[in-house]
Amino acid sequence: MAFLLTQRTIPADLLALLEQHGDPETKLWQLGSCQVMVGRDWVDPERTDRRWHLSISHPTRYPTWQEIGEARDRLLPDDVWLCVPMPPREFWLSLHPNCFHLWEIHDGNLIGQWAFEGRAAKRMGFGQPQPEGMLNVEIGRAKRRPRP
Repeated sequence: MAFLLTQRTIPADLLALLEQHGDPETKLWQLGSCQVMVGRDWVDPERTDRRWHLSISHPTRYPTWQEIGEARDRLLPDDVWLCVPMPPREFWLSLHPNCFHLWEIHDGNLIGQWAFEGRAAKRMGFGQPQPEGMLNVEIGRAKRRPRP
């Protein structure tokens, strides 16, 4: 299912904040009924390491896995690996109640594990696993990779 994707203008107050503290090249998109912001943020004080940051929100509910995946696939390069961070509560950053933040990662161990699990899911006939479609999967069918 493809959602209509249109670029929107970033409000002036948010643009001023991005120019001072973030990425002034950040773009704002409307993807179906979701709002998506995509930019490359500095993740170190020396400003030598920029990472993709995608934020997706919906006005009345959490974005679905399908909406998040489509935003990722349509707005970011194919070779970028993302995660949804879950820091301790004191470091939560969402100001919007229905917003998810996805951040580019360079953790080779996690990327290797996710690639392994994705290939295993495809071999079991699941295609591209999505939480909405996995609710009726029999528990225990999937074999886990042994832990070292």
